[in-house]
Amino acid sequence: MVKVKVKQNVSNKPKYFLLIFGFAIIMMIFTFGTDKISEVFRNLNGSSNNNSSQIESILSKQENLLTIDEWKKIADYRAQEFYECTKDLAKDLESYAVFENCSRQYNNAWVVFQLGIDEKSNLTYEQREQLKEYWKKTEDDMRGKVIKLAEEKEKKLRPNRYNDN
Repeated sequence: MVKVKVKQNVSNKPKYFLLIFGFAIIMMIFTFGTDKISEVFRNLNGSSNNNSSQIESILSKQENLLTIDEWKKIADYRAQEFYECTKDLAKDLESYAVFENCSRQYNNAWVVFQLGIDEKSNLTYEQREQLKEYWKKTEDDMRGKVIKLAEEKEKKLRPNRYNDN
């Protein structure tokens, strides 16, 4: 029997196109998120510089030297960072990716905060629990504020979508 070689005309172009397209989207997300974060730090005004130097001195202290009020200032600062990172977002794909990045950073800040309180602070059990509750309350308030701002911006960007007609 004779084997006949049949050349199949299968193109790899769709596979390469999907890979390149996916890579481009990932790079845009990382680039947009990084630019957004660096913009937050570039836009600090004069009144923030005083608060910034105060928070820098608190953050540079060893955790066992921090008071309960200083821990609260750290929680407020991290919540403000989250707000600054997300305040200009709407309900679209790019904004969602940036929001996820900001949210991930805020969650990481919570882990560091919690570990600092539990493992390194010189606080009583009640004070540590009070600080954890304070963080959670601040987090809930800030997330609500961010969601409300995103909804307002969405309505401004796409008013026809939200008409009662």
